[in-house]
Amino acid sequence: MATGPSELIDESTGRLVPEHDYTQMAETLVTWFNTPEELARKSAAAVASTQRFSAENIWQKWNEVLS
Repeated sequence: MATGPSELIDESTGRLVPEHDYTQMAETLVTWFNTPEELARKSAAAVASTQRFSAENIWQKWNEVLS
């Protein structure tokens, strides 16, 4: 089971880079800024993935746990 940032970010929504790996972070950003369609896809996927954490979904999960 993924936890922390890896629970929120995957290759469809973004990319996790190792801490202090500024070269990999810069390369990733340059790649995305040079491919606006890919950046738009990742942005849309990230927004869509936030629905897992909507108040309605969280309330439903709590009800399942407490029932």
